[in-house]
Amino acid sequence: MSKTTPDTEQFAPISGEPDRCENCHQPSMDHVNGRCRKHFCERCGERLNPQTMVWLELNLRTGLYADPEQTPVPESESQGAFTFGQACAKAVLANGGENKHIMKAKTRRGP
Repeated sequence: MSKTTPDTEQFAPISGEPDRCENCHQPSMDHVNGRCRKHFCERCGERLNPQTMVWLELNLRTGLYADPEQTPVPESESQGAFTFGQACAKAVLANGGENKHIMKAKTRRGP
């Protein structure tokens, strides 16, 4: 499984200073609640260890994830690479690349 980080893209700010991730402080257009998605698992939503996270590539045509080192996705069909924890990446690949797991929802209690 790929543990290398894909080439990072440089995003130009649309207006003014771009948002910065509260974890890595890098500009990113792919923020969720002020955090880069790359710091969290696509399958379970848990925080990732940068030393052990795994990158899987999403095939736009099939909707399935693949290990780019084992099964490269044609550039014309690639949605890009997404981060997973090791256990979740193994589960997704064992399931034929389908990500069936629903992220853990944070519920609000009380009024």
